[in-house]
Order: sequence, then structure tokens, then C-alpha cells
Amino acid sequence: MILTSDRSQTGAALALIAEERGRQFQKWGNQSRTAFMWLAILMEEVGEFSEAAIEDHLQKEIRDEVPSGCSYFTERLIEEMTHVAAVSTAIIEGLLKHTEEDHDLASRQIIRSSTEIPGSKPV
Repeated sequence: MILTSDRSQTGAALALIAEERGRQFQKWGNQSRTAFMWLAILMEEVGEFSEAAIEDHLQKEIRDEVPSGCSYFTERLIEEMTHVAAVSTAIIEGLLKHTEEDHDLASRQIIRSSTEIPGSKPV
């Protein structure tokens, strides 16, 4: 686990997300999903984060204190939120890919229509 100073926490968080995206890619390859399927996957990951947050909260209530340092539960919260962020990143990547494909298709259609002779049938 990467633990850093305040100045580089964003970089550390992004590094964790990139590492997780790499693991996801190795496990699943390129994924093309509908928004509904991505939502289901994301909500499953959010549910795992919620479960870890509840366990963390209950553990602190039992001990009636907030433990110092990085506890098992804090590490698990980071891990689960990293999964949430990595899936969110995969969703954005997929949407960007579809946007590029849509843009490429629209560009091809514009080029094709601009080269057609008025009154002729497209080939």
C-alpha cells in the first residue's frame, strides 16, 4: 500500500487506480458494456465499500476510540474505493471510446455525403 504526505495523495490515489485498472484489464481484457451493465458493476463495488465502511464504523464503536495509524479497515476502505474508482474510470474510458467511434462515424458520413453527386444513389 502506498502511504504518502498530503502533497502527493492525489498522485498516490491515481497510481492505485491505474494499478487496479491494469489488474482489471489483465483479468477481463477490453470491456464493452452497456451503461446499465456498468451501473450494475459499479453498484456492486459501491456495496463492497459500504460494507467495509459499516464494519469500520462498528469496530470503532466497539473500541470507543479511533485507532491511530492505518488499520485493517482503513486499508480495506482504500482498497474498495480504489475498485469503485477503477470501475468508474473504465466506464469513462468506454464512453470516450464510443464518443470517438461516434465522431469517426459522423465524420465518415459527412465526408461521404459531401462527395456524393446530387441526385445520384450512394454506392
